[in-house]
Amino acid sequence: MASAGSIPAPDPTAPLVGQSLAMQALRTHIRHLARFDTLGNVAVPTVLLQGETGTGKSLVAQVLHASGPRARGPFVAINCAAIPGHAAGSRAVWF
Repeated sequence: MASAGSIPAPDPTAPLVGQSLAMQALRTHIRHLARFDTLGNVAVPTVLLQGETGTGKSLVAQVLHASGPRARGPFVAINCAAIPGHAAGSRAVWF
């Protein structure tokens, strides 16, 4: 129970608009994945977001970031399509 005067934490999935079954499932998946992201957890899953241009992949990535402990740190978006294939390995550290 929240104490009097305390403000509830905002829901990180709030930027995802809509209440369809698909959007509810997406919110559930994001909350599930965020629970894995703890310091020292070697079982943190890799997440690959795919979709057509304009479908909200970047928004989902930002919401996933904001839903876990990494929210205290910066969110760095990388447009992999803009990196030439021969340079991908030399431009960033992939893990």
